[in-house]
Amino acid sequence: MIALLVGTRPEIIKMAPVIRELQRKEIPFLFIHSNQHYSEEMDGLILKDLSLPSPDVHLRVGSGSHAVQTGRIMVGVEEACIRYKPEIILVHGDTNTTLSGALAAKKLHIPVAHVEAGLRSFDYAMPEEINRILTDRISDLMFAPTKLAQQNLLKEGISKDSIIVTGNTVVDALRDHLPFSKKSMFLTQHKLKPLQYVLVTAHRAENTDNKESFANLLSLLEHAHRKIQKIFLWPLHPRILSLLEKENMKLPSFILTTPPLGYIDMLAAMSNATLVMTDSGGLQEEAYLLKRPLITLRTSTERPETLSANFIIGTDQNKFDEAWSAYILKKVSWSDELGSGMAASKIVSSLQQFLKDKQPMKKKEKSVSVLGLGYIGLPTALLIAEQEIEVYGFDISKEKRDVLRKGVLPFQENGLPELFSRVQLKNTFHITDTVESSEYYLISVPTPQIHGKADLKYVRAAINSIKPVFQPNQTIIVESTIGPRDCVDELIPLIRAWKIPFHFAHCPERAIPGNTLWEMVKNDRIIGGDTPESSQTVADLYALFVKGPIHQTNTIIAASCKVMENTYRAVNIALANEFSQLAQELDFDVWEAITLANKHPRVQIHQPGPGVGGHCIPIDPWFFVGGSSNATVIEAALKKNKVMPKYIAKEISKMISKRKIEKPIIALLGYAYKKNVDDYRETPAQPLFEILEKKYKTYVTDPFVKIKLITGQEQALRKANIWVVVTDHDQYKEIDLSNFPNLRLIYDTRNCFTKKQLESFRGTYRALGQNKI
Repeated sequence: MIALLVGTRPEIIKMAPVIRELQRKEIPFLFIHSNQHYSEEMDGLILKDLSLPSPDVHLRVGSGSHAVQTGRIMVGVEEACIRYKPEIILVHGDTNTTLSGALAAKKLHIPVAHVEAGLRSFDYAMPEEINRILTDRISDLMFAPTKLAQQNLLKEGISKDSIIVTGNTVVDALRDHLPFSKKSMFLTQHKLKPLQYVLVTAHRAENTDNKESFANLLSLLEHAHRKIQKIFLWPLHPRILSLLEKENMKLPSFILTTPPLGYIDMLAAMSNATLVMTDSGGLQEEAYLLKRPLITLRTSTERPETLSANFIIGTDQNKFDEAWSAYILKKVSWSDELGSGMAASKIVSSLQQFLKDKQPMKKKEKSVSVLGLGYIGLPTALLIAEQEIEVYGFDISKEKRDVLRKGVLPFQENGLPELFSRVQLKNTFHITDTVESSEYYLISVPTPQIHGKADLKYVRAAINSIKPVFQPNQTIIVESTIGPRDCVDELIPLIRAWKIPFHFAHCPERAIPGNTLWEMVKNDRIIGGDTPESSQTVADLYALFVKGPIHQTNTIIAASCKVMENTYRAVNIALANEFSQLAQELDFDVWEAITLANKHPRVQIHQPGPGVGGHCIPIDPWFFVGGSSNATVIEAALKKNKVMPKYIAKEISKMISKRKIEKPIIALLGYAYKKNVDDYRETPAQPLFEILEKKYKTYVTDPFVKIKLITGQEQALRKANIWVVVTDHDQYKEIDLSNFPNLRLIYDTRNCFTKKQLESFRGTYRALGQNKI
């Protein structure tokens, strides 16, 4: 079922053709109305005029600030989606309803389709512009009304596969309803003659939110009236009525006011107007399509296709004079760039195809063997098993297999215990002592760096363990990070030698400890197949649990992307580390400098520190260095990061000598390579410890890591008179330094301690990249 969300008059008008197309094709849909326009005049008449069905769900949100409206709509849409379980939600335009509905659905993992995607005014003062951009960023399917809107999306990095140019549904609506407007009695009832009046509409905040801006608008209308000498017809938005009442204001006598018009009467009013003056986006399109002289009471427009006959003037009287002269002299033209009136048909057909493509495989017929149950393999296995697919987990460590069989996890990770419990109830995850024959084999084993290349011994061993149970046309997936050509040059030839038909893909993981599950589900995924068929086969599997976009390519590009992603971070950190050294030499605060430099819209310098750790950043970039003589910048960056522990140890020794600290005892705060996790692979704390312990009594403490080297925090901190912050665990920000009177020196490599903490500290404090003590 398709959920269709509206909340304002323009949304109802432009969604009407889509609703009728759904009805024509007898496609079930859930019609949700937020009632963001809350008066009967604003949208009740429109539903009647367009002969639309009554909404299935009325949220009755009404007026309020942006935050209030957004929050109320999100709550209402979430409740409706949970109750009715739509397969996709269709939102329109740029209102609070649009963004709120998209956010609520997306957080429930319901795909979002956006009608009128890609419109841009490039005016970030407009709330609507923010709504447009954010809605497009989280939409799965974007219906761009024009090629220009499509280009806007492509420039923002949106995949072309997600964009469909449909034309604008306003053309469909005009085509369907313009004949009825000829029977409207509106002009007769108000004693108006064709081409003897100016139609005005205004409701946007820039014109109506305060007395001053509204006065500017009225001054413009008075100026225009002096030029044109005709009646000005103004159907008043409720916002205008509120302002007039609040400020005790009256409109000039040349303005004829009416309540908000129904759609048919508004078409009649526009069709017969001498001039249309509006700040509405929808009316810009409608007046343009009706080939009426058009002046927009804004300083920008998201509908540039209309600019051949649409003058953007704000409330500038001189610009009005120029626009009116252009109309008098007929220096305008109209085109058909807004579409041919088939937008609704294209939208509905695209929705049908999207839902058809998203149909999951028959789960009970699938099985997956996961080889390697570490930080990546185990969460991946559980995410797949949660989809009621039989998953067989194998690891060469008998100890790990035994622990998992007892229902105990071998490492900490946010959300993993809860996921494990859910899967245990489903009974779809099985620990095995040998590799089971399955439709898919997913390999997630270590690939250490050796002589600048990925050591493939564990990957080869995993592939060889599959061979005895492998059946024709089964699929092997390697998630382990490898060199760019390792699949082509070594792994695929190894399998090909079996002389059995197979599928192969490299799908490098993208996850970070502490946030692994979220990133596995939400991040974009790259699938590099040995053939397009293999890529699609693996994409079908990953689509069961990955909610982010899935991109298909070849094995070399997939591997190169992963290695470059971590190379980018390694080089950026090396740059930050060098910046910290420059800061100390030139006497400025590197942390403040980085914060301010990152205010530049195209700059994002990483944080300096004691080096780099983890299973990716210190390892993967070497796969470029070992495979090419051109990776000179990368190699220099890796060396810069590698020597940071030695540099920091030297700085600490200088400070001990300068401060004349007798019998120095050091406590290293943090052993994990990043904060708030227990992962200490390739941690820079280890080489730093090894250097310092040769000269000083040195303790290591970490609240997350449980190994023999670690000393209890209270004991280590009490005994030491020098602290060196290596990992910025949040717990350290809660330490009361006044409780440690023997503490003489703190060297903070992460800029971890807060100003409030340091207020009570009477010793020497210095952060990495600072000269000030």
